[in-house]
Amino acid sequence: MTPTWSDISELLARGAAAEFEADLVVQPQTTPAPAVLSWVMDDPRANLHAGPGRSRITRAGNSRVRLDHPDGRRTLFHDRTVWQVAPDETATKFRVRSVNASGFAALLVDQPSDAEEGLGYGFPSGPIRESTHQGRPVAVMAGDPGDGFGAVELSVDMRTGVLVRVAAVDCSWEAWLENLELRQADESVFRWAGRADPPEQIQPSGDWRPLQITDPITPTPDPAPAPADPRGRLFRVTLDELVIADGQLSPPRVGETIEVYLTFFEAPSPRGAESTEFHARAEPVGTGTPYEDYFGVLRWPTILRGDGWAATWSAPRPTVGHVVVTGSLAIIHDAAAAHWFTPTRAAVARIRVNRLTGPMPADPESGSIPGNGWSDEPVCPPNFDSQMAHYEAEGSAPAIAVALDLDLDAAQPPRARNDFEPGGLSALGDELWSGDRHRPILQRRHCALPTQTEEHLLPLPVSVYSSAITPHAGSDGLWIERAQTLWSVDTAPGGPAQLHDLSAVGWGSAVTVGPHLVTSGRPLRRFDTQGEIDPITLPPEISTVCTLDRVVEGLLAIGREPSEDTDDNDDLGHRFGPVPAPQRFRLAVYDHSGQWTVGTSFGLPVPPTAVGHSAEGPWVLCADLLLRFDDSLRKTTVHRLPYRAHSAGSTNTAPWLTLDGERIALHLRNAEAPDPWRLREIVSDIGPRGEFPRDLVVRLDNDLMPAATVLTDSPRPSIAVTADGTVWFSGNVLRGITADGQLIDTQS
Repeated sequence: MTPTWSDISELLARGAAAEFEADLVVQPQTTPAPAVLSWVMDDPRANLHAGPGRSRITRAGNSRVRLDHPDGRRTLFHDRTVWQVAPDETATKFRVRSVNASGFAALLVDQPSDAEEGLGYGFPSGPIRESTHQGRPVAVMAGDPGDGFGAVELSVDMRTGVLVRVAAVDCSWEAWLENLELRQADESVFRWAGRADPPEQIQPSGDWRPLQITDPITPTPDPAPAPADPRGRLFRVTLDELVIADGQLSPPRVGETIEVYLTFFEAPSPRGAESTEFHARAEPVGTGTPYEDYFGVLRWPTILRGDGWAATWSAPRPTVGHVVVTGSLAIIHDAAAAHWFTPTRAAVARIRVNRLTGPMPADPESGSIPGNGWSDEPVCPPNFDSQMAHYEAEGSAPAIAVALDLDLDAAQPPRARNDFEPGGLSALGDELWSGDRHRPILQRRHCALPTQTEEHLLPLPVSVYSSAITPHAGSDGLWIERAQTLWSVDTAPGGPAQLHDLSAVGWGSAVTVGPHLVTSGRPLRRFDTQGEIDPITLPPEISTVCTLDRVVEGLLAIGREPSEDTDDNDDLGHRFGPVPAPQRFRLAVYDHSGQWTVGTSFGLPVPPTAVGHSAEGPWVLCADLLLRFDDSLRKTTVHRLPYRAHSAGSTNTAPWLTLDGERIALHLRNAEAPDPWRLREIVSDIGPRGEFPRDLVVRLDNDLMPAATVLTDSPRPSIAVTADGTVWFSGNVLRGITADGQLIDTQS
């Protein structure tokens, strides 16, 4: 009978405790040998490299290993310590995290006792098959090709549980054990005479060049004066490189309209900028409580509101009312978090860039630092800093400072808000419900009549910072959740909808099953339209449910197994602080007759993101890992996706995902960064936060490759799937991706 993954886990646990001697053979088919054979640890010289060639290995279990190399050296590993023993019996000691952290081939040296934790949760990516290795019956399994080392095969001895072979599927390298003999190790093999002093500091490799850090280079004064506009509608600001570096603002171009948060510095500016006189109204921030800055100076947080602009100011004295202040404005990174004041919208009229007049010397301490000068450029450079010299080739002139002339009157008007902008979505059959992102309005739409909608006003307050309304459509009723309060909704025509306050709630996942709304946690809370009813008791194998999905049979749940850790934050599917590893989970189905079917135990590195069911069966998404299960809820294969998903859900064919567009755009700015899903062109225009699209909705096919990818116009879109397989997502307008990958835009 072909072994299961649970069988393999038990075998590896047994084999990890086995004591044996064998020949360890490493045979790369390529030259030079791939890096995976180096088994580099925390210290590059703590090298358990055993090939290419043949070494003798003695293992005493519990991570006690000795390697005898052909040149007379010995390497010993025990309890996170490595000793390299020279032929003259002197030894050098290294502290490391573990051997198996340094590559799959090292698993032959230090076999993990826990399969999932030790193998990186990337196994198996396909069926487990039976074979032989030097006459021994073995189970062979492959890892996911995207797991960092390429496609790798492992062979486990079915009799002893010892891992006897690790190989690349493409035959580029292979490592195996020969002449395996189970025997108790003699303690004398782990002793030697003499020790060397601790190793010297690690020297960088020849192709590594550290970033040059110098004392701040002061830009020369800009000969082009700042705009002199008596109305204060055209002015110059300095730009902080971090605003560009973290993706808060794309490198602006002349003529482009941008929205930025400004900070005022009184003269003389610490940034060396030219001072200008500004007329504004000063207002205290919050309660107006002062604080001491780094130099012990008392500062009062203040907002300056000018004609069409606003800026934060750490005022050296309490200031209110109309004021005239002298100083400069800047766009700095810290101000991005100040959501309590309005950004300034302006057109970029001019870009002034200060560059060095020549390249930095190889040794900034002994060489001559070149001069610098200002010039007009059409686009802001992506890198500039007065302390770090960024360069790509000899003769380059690094930028060290940037200033922008902003024209408030030339700015393009912001996008007008639509009559209805969907926030939370919920689907039941071919019916789609959506709540407005900011206003208490519900909208119902039938897929058969996509242009016709039914709108319901809700008797709830509205404000600039209103919470989104999330609907939950059931067969016998409708619920909405807003600001952690649950209501049932009566949408009878002829007047505003009637709300019935049911309870304060908090959950990580909620689905409707028949006439009930069920929420994740411990236990599963259950609501009808009148209020909370008896909860669903969890099976003994599960202590808390992290996330739920609705399936034909009833409820599909992934839950964490009971443990000594009873952190209530698990009720929300979140963890705070250190977590024991590995965490153990189970899939379970709660059917319409009230019975639980519970699957086998499996481990995950972090709490799961989502659970679902598609054409290939149940699946679980955890970080960038997608685990598949058979109908008996037993784990079958594991696939590593190129990116971590914010959320995921089911369709009739394969999962859908939402991805962080800003993070991916920042990653793909590097032209050498891999782009397996071909997203670089899609995310290339992502700009300032809150102004341009930021997230991605990806519909996968059966091979877990994108069938369709759409850039959203809002972060963290809500997703719902109707009976025809269309994946609907929220934003400025309601859009959808059909089963054949076509985009639906309800406004077009």
